[in-house]
Amino acid sequence: MSIAQQLQSQTHTATARYRDDQDDGIDDDENADEAGDIQDVISDLWGTGRVISNFFKKAQLALLSTTAPRPLCTFSVGSMAIHLNFDPSLRRQAIDDVAGKFCLPDLRPALADYIQREGQTVQNLHKLTGQHQASPTTNLPFQRLNIWFKVCVQQMPRHSGSALLPALTVNASPPDANWKHGHYDAAIFTVGSTEQWPASGLKGHVVVEVRLIMLPVSPPGRILPWAARFLTYVQCLDMVPQQHRMVLDHTTQMHVLKRAMHAGATPFGNILPLDQLRSFAHIIPRSGPCADTRLMPQNSSKFAQSFLLNKYIDKDFYYTISESNAAA
Repeated sequence: MSIAQQLQSQTHTATARYRDDQDDGIDDDENADEAGDIQDVISDLWGTGRVISNFFKKAQLALLSTTAPRPLCTFSVGSMAIHLNFDPSLRRQAIDDVAGKFCLPDLRPALADYIQREGQTVQNLHKLTGQHQASPTTNLPFQRLNIWFKVCVQQMPRHSGSALLPALTVNASPPDANWKHGHYDAAIFTVGSTEQWPASGLKGHVVVEVRLIMLPVSPPGRILPWAARFLTYVQCLDMVPQQHRMVLDHTTQMHVLKRAMHAGATPFGNILPLDQLRSFAHIIPRSGPCADTRLMPQNSSKFAQSFLLNKYIDKDFYYTISESNAAA
């Protein structure tokens, strides 16, 4: 999907029964954001002619609602608003079936390790761990998952008075006829207890590829604490130091990323809560002396092992990344 497509604004149509594909049931039509002439100019530039949804306002209304289902499908964390469709893309899927459909053979041990770290508190900040400790056949307290193929993320403008920016879509859909290897996007997650996005830049944060968005389903007659928090299965992209201890690629002035791998040459996968998502990330396959002739938009994430973190995707992201590099 092109950057222009990613930056198209998300439309909003509320329903009284919380069943709309792009809504969590909070009717905020009369509270629609009005950004004046500046917002009109942005809409004209992108050529959509649509009103940009204010997911921050929707999240606030959802939080105050006594009838909106929990966990909330629209919520805000710091400078980021996160929005999931009310209806999952797949309902009550067996864990092993999901692992096969999304080509994630270590999904079950990754979930088991997450539960072991989480305990009963449910609100811990999670970091990426090393090799999975759990067995691939370990038993879990839940056996089914609800699955979403995408999540919309909207970031608060860095400068007060700036027009609200359109939400971006982070895809995490399985292989199909058009995307043989699946359709996945990169994102930035927080893993530090003190650093705050965007002020801290990449410090205390990781760049990952989001491979699965899910919510555990409690078995009949029980309410599990882990069913109250949306989760993601992610694969880590490590930052690669450059020559002369430089952080950025000399030519592009962008961070170089490399897919993290286990000892068995399999991607490094882990579970992170969705509420630790802080930003969409646009990555570009990095070619060596010869370009891989197999690369296409539908398979570049599969075949490429090295990427560039595109800080030029928009102004706010550029300043966040650039200022953090200067501070370092």
